[in-house]
Amino acid sequence: MHRSALSSEAAAAARQSFGTARSGSVIELIEDTDDLLVRKWSPSESSSEGFLLQRKKQSEFFESQDRYSGVTTPRIRNGRDVGGRHFDMDFVSFLPVSEQMITWSPSAVTRFVERLSGFLNENALGESVTIETDGLKAKFDQIVGRVLHDGALSRCAVSMVERGRRSLPEKLVVPVGYEHGDLTFSNILASHDGDSLVLIDFTLSPIETPLQDVAKLLQELRYRWSWRNRDLNNQEMARLDANLRYVRSHVCRSFEDEFDEALFWITFLTIARILPYAQSSAELAWIIDALEKLDLERLGVTS
Repeated sequence: MHRSALSSEAAAAARQSFGTARSGSVIELIEDTDDLLVRKWSPSESSSEGFLLQRKKQSEFFESQDRYSGVTTPRIRNGRDVGGRHFDMDFVSFLPVSEQMITWSPSAVTRFVERLSGFLNENALGESVTIETDGLKAKFDQIVGRVLHDGALSRCAVSMVERGRRSLPEKLVVPVGYEHGDLTFSNILASHDGDSLVLIDFTLSPIETPLQDVAKLLQELRYRWSWRNRDLNNQEMARLDANLRYVRSHVCRSFEDEFDEALFWITFLTIARILPYAQSSAELAWIIDALEKLDLERLGVTS
């Protein structure tokens, strides 16, 4: 699964997929003797604690990955970390699911769904708890406080987030279990046949529940986050629509049916969390449109 001693041409091609992440962290490909490693680091000392927690979560998943069928994570390789501001991991040659969903055959999507469903179902422990939403409210407040833009679209998006914050119920029922935390299609690498998945970029969330991962998936499946800037032709659009519908119906529907209210609010928060990182008016418009569609779907206006 891990690629060692790549040719210079392959290494150069791999490097093109790295750079600065939305959070400001830098991801780069480095060579270490015969291996290629991925180094993730941050120019900011303020992110040291988050990096340490992220590395810890990925390392713990690596140690427990035998419980999952066909789902792994890269091994953390270095102990030379300086101030918690970087860590190295094995390079994996798989492409992100976001780059393959348009071209995958039905059989590849089926295998992907089997692996992804197995991951989520293994993490959902079959228990539910009632939680207070103070942590979610604090996250809403943090989002609004971090928005630096002052245009009409920003004000509209902030108003929607504040309105959501006021409507948030005092308690929600959520399933108990482990979460990846940022399970977008960019953070799921997959073999070309969809049979092997590699998870990257683990993240902490306001509450730990498998619903957080489902919400991240719905951000892709409902609102096409990974394709928001893609100009797709009719054939690509038709293939993408069919594949996304299939994934949603076979991976997310049971969670949507059983935990509809909690999943609505966690999905709302998941989309709102993009707001401080929005880099263009197009992304602000995407956030507003996604939140509007989410509200309408909750009311039964859309399917």
